Order: sequence, then structure tokens, then C-alpha cells
Amino acid sequence: KSLARAPRGRYRAFSLGGVTGVALKKDGRLVAWGSDYFHVRTNLPKGRFVSLRSSYVNHCAEHKEGGISCWGQAFYPALHIPGPIHSYALAGAGICYKRTKTSVVKCEGNGYLWGMGQDKVDPT
Repeated sequence: KSLARAPRGRYRAFSLGGVTGVALKKDGRLVAWGSDYFHVRTNLPKGRFVSLRSSYVNHCAEHKEGGISCWGQAFYPALHIPGPIHSYALAGAGICYKRTKTSVVKCEGNGYLWGMGQDKVDPT
């Protein structure tokens, strides 16, 4: 499937990675299209979501109940982080997140990498 041809339907939001697109349907379910090279389409998490974000090869979606699911190159099988989550950011080949506004940033995968440097990412 081409990245340029999203499935028909009504969507709340969409997010594009390098070779795969993901959309949030009006009912909160996810749909993906494009390449399945990093299992983005076949590893799509189930459930109802309220937001989503993409990096070049990874995607994350916030559950309606508060947690986060991530999938793609760094997260196979999908990673599920229980809520509540205050904020999060995709970084390098991973994800960094905070549970509360004042909590310490935690990273999964290689989320602490930003480009070629070793800088921590603050997902505020």
C-alpha cells in the first residue's frame, strides 16, 4: 500500500512516519497504512485511543483510560505503559515519558538518544 493512500473514513487525527501512516478514527480505534516493514500495521494495538504521535519508524497512542501503547521498530511486540501519563515524547528509537508534572523522565527503548548526541529529552 502507498503511504499517500489513506483508507477512506472519518478521522479525529492522523500521524505520518517515514513509511507508514496511522489515523485515529472517530470511534477511537486506530487504522494504519503504508509499509509493514516494522510490523506497524500487523502490530497495531487494540482499544480506544484519544491521541497519537509518530516518529520515522515508531508510533505511540494514548489510551482513553490513560496509558500509552507504542509499536514499530523499537517496540515489537508492542510496548504498553500503564497510566496515568502526564506527557510523553518519541525520541530517537524509543519513548520518554513523565507520570506527573514533577516526576522524573523515564525512557523505554533508546528514548534517551536524540539524533547522534546523548542529550535527554524532556517530554513537557
